[in-house]
Amino acid sequence: IPQSVTNIGDAAFYSCYSLASIEIPQSVTNIGSSAFNNCYSLASIEIPQSVTSIGEKAFYSCYSLASIVIPHGVTSIGSEAFKYCTGMAFYDFGSHKLVPTLSNTNAFDSIPFDCKIVVPAGLLEVWKTATNWNTYAAKIIADCTPSECLSLQIEADDTVGNSTTTTIRYTAVINGTSWRGE
Repeated sequence: IPQSVTNIGDAAFYSCYSLASIEIPQSVTNIGSSAFNNCYSLASIEIPQSVTSIGEKAFYSCYSLASIVIPHGVTSIGSEAFKYCTGMAFYDFGSHKLVPTLSNTNAFDSIPFDCKIVVPAGLLEVWKTATNWNTYAAKIIADCTPSECLSLQIEADDTVGNSTTTTIRYTAVINGTSWRGE
């Protein structure tokens, strides 16, 4: 895409089944409706900081996308924008200072059950309760460093009868969820 392009128009790459990757220049501010709809092979895309809006169905049925970084410049996301992105592991909103407007509750419909929406730790609760984002509250997790996300507590018993054994019980807290075990 040439640097002179400021808008990726509606259906610009619609059903380009073999399109595997694309570089969007910093001059682009808008990704139009259905711009990459049905680009089944699209596995890599970098959205520049200059983009402010992602149109409805922009990445609909992009089965091969595994992750995508949504830069802080994006302030609005259209309905069904990422619907049926069935290969997606996570959406990264970690650089955002504000919660972008989500035009409908179906922007992330039919994505994998274990897919996560990563947001800044300081905005986690705001994001989970924001209009239309609350639909995805169970998928929204905090973007954090390992020291912020993981705490580990270990207790040990080392004697049983005449033999010495060690049982380690642990509690790990990862992104606010406790995991216990031995």
